[in-house]
Amino acid sequence: MAKGIEFGIEWPGGSRLLGALNRFGDEIDNFMPLFELFAIYYQQRFKAQFDSQGRVWGEGWKPLTDQYAAQKNKKRPRRLIMEYDGVLRASLTDLNTAQSVKLSDRNKAEFGTRVPYAWFHQHGTNRLPKRILADVNTSDI
Repeated sequence: MAKGIEFGIEWPGGSRLLGALNRFGDEIDNFMPLFELFAIYYQQRFKAQFDSQGRVWGEGWKPLTDQYAAQKNKKRPRRLIMEYDGVLRASLTDLNTAQSVKLSDRNKAEFGTRVPYAWFHQHGTNRLPKRILADVNTSDI
């Protein structure tokens, strides 16, 4: 590539989009406007994921156990699944929080969350069901 711009995409099915973007890289030397559009788009998708309780990228989040739901309702009444204190949601839906990741320059961008427990929700554990926060694929773009 003439300008040294290369895209990396780490999700299933991303290779088709990767090839198209890398071809454009020969002609474009500043992808910041494109990255800003991606950031806005994914903020909206993350908001929809939380608002739909996991139905944007999946069939919905598994309900809380009755015991945990009762405990949570005492401390955080009317809070939905994945919204105990709102930090995780805010980190993905408002890319200007301390826990948000929004790094970009002319040829590289990274979006996400610094919330350490996000990984456990995304992948699940022996004690915590998998609740997909993001499942980006080529049909999203």
